[in-house]
Amino acid sequence: MSFPTDEQLLLWLRDTEHSFTERKVFSDSKDWLKTVVGFANSTPIDYPAVLYVGVRNDGSTEPKGVDLDSVQKSLSAKLRLAYPAIYYTTKVLDVDGAKVLAVIVPGSANRPHFAGPAYIRDGSETIMASKDQFETLIATRNSKAYKILEWKGKVVSLGQLYPGGCQIGR
Repeated sequence: MSFPTDEQLLLWLRDTEHSFTERKVFSDSKDWLKTVVGFANSTPIDYPAVLYVGVRNDGSTEPKGVDLDSVQKSLSAKLRLAYPAIYYTTKVLDVDGAKVLAVIVPGSANRPHFAGPAYIRDGSETIMASKDQFETLIATRNSKAYKILEWKGKVVSLGQLYPGGCQIGR
C-alpha cells in the first residue's frame, strides 16, 4: 500500500465526507473507534481511508494549541479495543497554522473487525476469546464450517465403497 502524500491528505481534508474520509472534532472521541473499524471493514483492501481529528464537518479546523501527543495516546488507547487489531498510521498536518491529526486506515484483509473483543463462557466465567476461538466463532457462521466443527476433537474414520459392495475402511 502506498500512503497518501501530505498534499493529497490536505486535498481530501477539504473534500466532502464520503466512504473514505471522515472528520471529527477532538471532543468527539467516542466515535473514533467506530469510524476506524468501519474503514477497516469496508474500504478495499490496502486502499487508504482517512479519519481527520481536529476538523469540523465543514472542513474548518479547531482552535490552535491542542496537545496532539495526548490526542494520539487517547486514540491509541481507544483503537486497542478493536478486535482483531487494526493497522493504522497517523500523520500530523499543518492546516492554516492549526495542527490536525490524519489517521490513515487501509482496508483490512483481516476483516471483520469489531469495536471490542468477543467473549465466550469457560465453565462458570466469561472470558475473552483467544485468536483461535475467535476464528472458530467466525467460521461457525458458515453452515458447512459449523457442521465440520461439530467433529472437532473427535475420532473420524473414513471408508470407501468399491464396485460389488466391498467396503474398505480405516
